[in-house]
Amino acid sequence: MTCEQVAEALECSPSKISRMETGQVSIHPRDVRELLALYRAGDQETAALIAIAREARKRGWWHEYFGVLPKLHLTFIGLEAEASSIRTYQPQLVPGLLQTEEYARALTHRAAFYRDPDDTELFVAARLQRQRRLLEDDEFALWAILDEAVIRRLVESPAVMRGQLEHILRMTERPTVTVQIVPFLVGAHPAMEGPFTILGFADSADPDLVYLENLASSIYLEQDEEIAWYGKIFEHTVASALAPEDSANLLREAIRALE
Repeated sequence: MTCEQVAEALECSPSKISRMETGQVSIHPRDVRELLALYRAGDQETAALIAIAREARKRGWWHEYFGVLPKLHLTFIGLEAEASSIRTYQPQLVPGLLQTEEYARALTHRAAFYRDPDDTELFVAARLQRQRRLLEDDEFALWAILDEAVIRRLVESPAVMRGQLEHILRMTERPTVTVQIVPFLVGAHPAMEGPFTILGFADSADPDLVYLENLASSIYLEQDEEIAWYGKIFEHTVASALAPEDSANLLREAIRALE
């Protein structure tokens, strides 16, 4: 298709299409979505390119880690920095936004077979930098649902784990942070298939985004039905979890068990 044909289909000027294609202007995720729909791109390719477009709108602190941290990880950090809310379910690990320095460093030990040990401190520094928004941005909200295994599994040592759980308790005192725990006694629940994160954006032109990650890759889901499905899973898991106050009591119990 020529620039003229694309411009006619999207009801804009050919010069706008030309400038976007040659990188002379920044491109809004909404424009990427419209272009890819016109070009009949696949769902996965569309989601990946929209994620890149979102990240490119804002050059943030994380760019200094290019070449050190995996590109896929940096893309997520960029999206997280732009998001106005994070809803996440984690069955095994404390979410990165709530990890202490010692806990984050301990996790790099388990990852020694795929992460260069020399990069450990940079990895930890980037993780701590991500957390500053929770302390500085009152418009940014985190809602984390944790399986009880997250607070029971000993990472590194009792001292490290106790410090981590105490940190989570302190963070729950902030009005923008909600933590709920799904206890073992609940049994099977809707989110048992695996961890997921839903990123919400203040701009109405940017729909929610679902982020899925495994050891080898990550996936972004942006179809309305996919977002709605994970939204329902999160809601049902909230209902299965302990209330925030009861979750805090369970955290205190786990801390006492480590003393």
